[in-house]
Amino acid sequence: MFLVLLRGDHDLQVTKLMDSVGALSARPAHPEEIQDLLSASAGSLGAVGARQKAQANNRELFIVADLALKGRRNMVTGANKDGYHLRGVDVERDIVKPNMNTPHQVFKWDDFRVVSPHEACPNCETGVLDIFKAMEIGHIFKPARSIPTRWARPCSTPKARKFPSSWAATASASSAYCRRPSSRITTRTASSGRRQSRPSTWSSPSRTSGRRS
Repeated sequence: MFLVLLRGDHDLQVTKLMDSVGALSARPAHPEEIQDLLSASAGSLGAVGARQKAQANNRELFIVADLALKGRRNMVTGANKDGYHLRGVDVERDIVKPNMNTPHQVFKWDDFRVVSPHEACPNCETGVLDIFKAMEIGHIFKPARSIPTRWARPCSTPKARKFPSSWAATASASSAYCRRPSSRITTRTASSGRRQSRPSTWSSPSRTSGRRS
């Protein structure tokens, strides 16, 4: 199970989370899973002492934090007790390294948030971000071997039909004859897309550690 830390005015970008932790899929944790993990409801969750509480409940918890929280002080967060919150939280002091005998509590720092319109450009002082609707006209793929077979196999049409909420994908493999006699090559193409949903506490199978969390 992953506990994702974000600023209160930011939203989670699910695709960023999956890419960062190496997950094939992700979903919000169910209310009963949250209770079993932290003995609190979703509206009162926080990272202060969260790993210790999860371990006391014989559960494994990985905390990941958005880069916007680095160095932040005087924050407010849930106390992992229904109806209670903590004020004056220092992220480094209270979450990352609460005492000398405790290892770092944050499993990974990364960019997990959804960008907002009019944000400043990270590379210059004058640029701002504009977000607007656009129409996808089409895909342009490189020649056959640039798209590995390992992409085409898991993204086959039967699997896309079986798991419409996670992957919608098509893949094909066909033989193409060359001009030289008695020779032919196999070409493969693949196209895929992902859906996104609202954040909470997240559960995902990890492909990096090989264990389900």
